[in-house]
Amino acid sequence: MIVTCHNYGRFLAECLESILAQTHRPAEIVVVLDACTDDSAAIAGRYRGNGVRMVEIQSRDVYLARRAGLQRTESPLIIFVDADDVFPKTYVADLLPGMADPGVGIVTGWADKFGLASGIWEPHPNQTDFEKHNGATASSLVRRRALEDAHCFQDWTQVGRLHQDWATWREIVRAGYRVAKANTGYQRRIHETNATIHMHRPNLVRVVPERPRALYVGPCLAVGGAEHHLLMLLRGQRYVEWHAALVHERGYTDNVAVGSVLEFMPVFGGTVTSDIADSRLVIREDTDVATLRKLEGDADVIYAWGATQGVLANTTLPVVYGIHCSGNTGLSSTAAVAPLATMIVSLGEYATSMVPAEYRHKVIVIPNGVDLPRLAPSRDREETLRRWGVAPGHHAIGFVGRWSPEKNPMALAEAVHALGEGFHAIYCGPHQGRIGRAVPAAERQQAERLCGGRVTWTYTEHVGDVYAALSALLLPSSNEVCSLTAMEAMASGCPLVATPAGHLPELERRVPGLVEFVPFAPTGRQLAHAVRQTLTPDGQRRAREAQCHVLENFTSRRMVEAWENVLVKATRREYGVCQ
Repeated sequence: MIVTCHNYGRFLAECLESILAQTHRPAEIVVVLDACTDDSAAIAGRYRGNGVRMVEIQSRDVYLARRAGLQRTESPLIIFVDADDVFPKTYVADLLPGMADPGVGIVTGWADKFGLASGIWEPHPNQTDFEKHNGATASSLVRRRALEDAHCFQDWTQVGRLHQDWATWREIVRAGYRVAKANTGYQRRIHETNATIHMHRPNLVRVVPERPRALYVGPCLAVGGAEHHLLMLLRGQRYVEWHAALVHERGYTDNVAVGSVLEFMPVFGGTVTSDIADSRLVIREDTDVATLRKLEGDADVIYAWGATQGVLANTTLPVVYGIHCSGNTGLSSTAAVAPLATMIVSLGEYATSMVPAEYRHKVIVIPNGVDLPRLAPSRDREETLRRWGVAPGHHAIGFVGRWSPEKNPMALAEAVHALGEGFHAIYCGPHQGRIGRAVPAAERQQAERLCGGRVTWTYTEHVGDVYAALSALLLPSSNEVCSLTAMEAMASGCPLVATPAGHLPELERRVPGLVEFVPFAPTGRQLAHAVRQTLTPDGQRRAREAQCHVLENFTSRRMVEAWENVLVKATRREYGVCQ
């Protein structure tokens, strides 16, 4: 029985007592503590002597919590449990006979609601109706083999959605398994903090205060990690309303990034330099300072990053400053804006070290998040490799991101040159001049020469296809803050070869073995050796461990929730929370 718990400490003991009292005792009882800030961990800890195990994650999502519990158990039969529910003593024993037929994948009973609502929900499983109606309770008995055959808990578009249990049951039915009915039920508690309380008692929905309006101020709006970070905030917004984006006068924009942001708010400013693709979707009227004066009258808070001190110098709004620049640029811009900032958001230890000591009392740490639906592959791995022109049986080694000196993109070509036949270089990024800076002709020729023609230049918004097809990703940067590319690769199960830049050493200290490290300015031979290590069974195992760690602790949902909390508190002048 896998018990998922997010701040349900007040219910957890009653739930566990009912599980431990079963006439047919479960072989494994695991409590997945998901981002709990109450006494849930202490309560679960009392039952260690009774065979209850604990798993702690930070996903804030029941789909990923169930996935974490599934990966840490081995029993062939499973019941997913919400920590606020209670079970009669014979519940497990009554469900088990339905599994005698190997063609049955799910055995369901009924749910007896109690608390703020009452009544029995008794599903009537009908294989043909599962697409329209849920025919099984959340705490049904399910066969692990059925979950595996239906590839359940691999669809990242389910992250953050309601009715996740129904989606899982649908996949099992589609895989050909049947659903059986047992004459038993459990007590499903209905209370104010149920995720689906609005379906039972509409008048009990928690009323959210009026949402503060946020302005985005940045040095650019082009395809990159900072822009993807903004898009995650926009797409996941709940308690903050985004008013407008302002790119300062020396900044640059591109049509892809601006077009994505325009789905949520208008974009102002941005003078284009000669080698950056223009965006005719940007409103250019006044200077950036004058435009900010117009916009801030209808806003409550500013989210800024980069060297934006000139724009922010005289604003009357609270400023939440995010650190997205690394190296000397990051140090200088952070030092310049820190005195103006109300709160400073750091992505980890490395970013915090860039803040001048006298302003570190303003810092709060919010690690980067991964937009899991964006990483869902849209096509088969072999089809992607064919499109790239990778010969059958060859390995595709990749670089994802813009062509920029600090990212050391030429290292990929040097690695493929050292690896020799059987390896193909994939450069995925805005390298063609359509968006972003084009690759200088001489450097492109050098890369193609080193690779012996085994190189592909590509760009796609479906980065999930890229990570799924790569045998390894190279991140040979001289400096980073918190590379979104690195997090995406690990979340996709793609082995990562990287320099110890930015947040990666901090991550490695917490969970050793997640990254295959190479020194700064690595040689082709060093890179080749690291790539070959990722292809070993041990390297593949470590890639799977990295995937689990990122999926459980670095979701965009968790990140957006934390950022919105900071923006709301900045608006209310509640700055003490940063200490």
